[in-house]
Amino acid sequence: MSGNQQTIYGLPMHEEIQKYLEDLIVDAKLGKADPAIKEMMLNDLSERLNKYLLMAMAKALSEQELETYTALAEVDQSQALAYLHDVKPEMPKIILQALADFRQMFLKA
Repeated sequence: MSGNQQTIYGLPMHEEIQKYLEDLIVDAKLGKADPAIKEMMLNDLSERLNKYLLMAMAKALSEQELETYTALAEVDQSQALAYLHDVKPEMPKIILQALADFRQMFLKA
C-alpha cells in the first residue's frame, strides 16, 4: 500500500486484511492488472470494506457503545479492542460474517 496507513474499523489494517483484499482481487480475476491500477483497487476496496465493517459494528452496538468505541479508537487502539470485547464478545463473529458478506457482494458485482 502507499504511504498512507489504511485502517479497518478505525484500527490499522492488519496483514491478514491486506491479504484478504489482495485475494479478493485475484478471485475477481483482476489480479493481473497493472500494479498502479491494482494499488488503486486495493485502496478503494479498503475504504469500502472499512465502511462495510463500520456499518456491521454500528448495527451490533448501541449508539452509546459505538460512540465510546470510536472515542477510544482515536486515543488507544488496544483499549478500544478491549472495550469491544467487553461489550460485544461476539464481535469477532460479526466481523467474520461481514467479511464473508463483503466478499460475496464484491464477487457478484
